[in-house]
Amino acid sequence: LYNHYNDNKYKNIGDVMYEKILENIRYYFNKTGKSIEELSEITNLSSIYLKSLLKGTRKNPSLDTIDKLATAFNVDILVLIGIK
Repeated sequence: LYNHYNDNKYKNIGDVMYEKILENIRYYFNKTGKSIEELSEITNLSSIYLKSLLKGTRKNPSLDTIDKLATAFNVDILVLIGIK
């Protein structure tokens, strides 16, 4: 019997959520036209952290981080999470 859960195309829900959140963060970052430095100043998150988050090398941002980014992008946190 073939086990679908061992197939690489099937991801856990955390990976799927993370990918959606990252996609939304990248979208709104590009839409705002703000630089990393401007975003860093607004959110009080380091520019190094923001760069690694946008590259996808830093994973699982906290809800506090997502909330700060949502505020900076002027969108509801639920939009960044992908619920709205």
